Amino acid sequence: MFRIFCWAKLTQTMIKIKRNLKNFWLKFLTFSYLNISKPASVFFRKVFEFNKIKESLGLGVIVAAFTANVFPAVLSLFQISFVKVDFGHVLPVEITTEQSLQKPVDSFHLTKGYSFFHPGLDFATDAGSAVLPILPGKVERVERLRFGYGNYVVVNHGSGRKSLYAHFSKIAVKEGQTVEKDTVIGFIGSTGWSTGPHLHLEIMENGQKINPKALFEEYFGKKLASSR
Repeated sequence: MFRIFCWAKLTQTMIKIKRNLKNFWLKFLTFSYLNISKPASVFFRKVFEFNKIKESLGLGVIVAAFTANVFPAVLSLFQISFVKVDFGHVLPVEITTEQSLQKPVDSFHLTKGYSFFHPGLDFATDAGSAVLPILPGKVERVERLRFGYGNYVVVNHGSGRKSLYAHFSKIAVKEGQTVEKDTVIGFIGSTGWSTGPHLHLEIMENGQKINPKALFEEYFGKKLASSR
């Protein structure tokens, strides 16, 4: 009698388990369709439509169509959220009568441009030529080295902007000195690691070195070229 009772209880338990599993799989399949399959089908339909567009239209239209249709579908499918990141920009310079950007030397020949291993611009010119600051500011640092930059000066222009002038034969300013557009900060030389008389110019914005050539070209509205 006891065995019959236990068997009946076991049978009822198995029936409940099967019923619960059936309900679970039904809910799972419904969820999958609404949250995965349906968005996925929308996405791949967009891709197929994109392939049709590609056969008849040019690259510009293709990119526009893909951006407007497929990309939003991907974001919706995976619920991706993006944070806007500012990767930096060319150093903005206020154009006023008192403060405007200028080239550090008048007559020069560009000998080396900006790159990862050379984060500045080289202006080759006659030894002893006077060098002016690109903007008014205050001399933040003066160094005289046998290697590297050689004799160099760093000018702080405020608002996170700084400029560095290297390889001077002679430095004409001191730390803490205020410099204007017509202040001579040094004279062209070949000190430090240098193969000839030139000025090595670097520009920093909030500690990040930027391309001086791009800055000058944006400000003056024309390509920066050698002037000799």
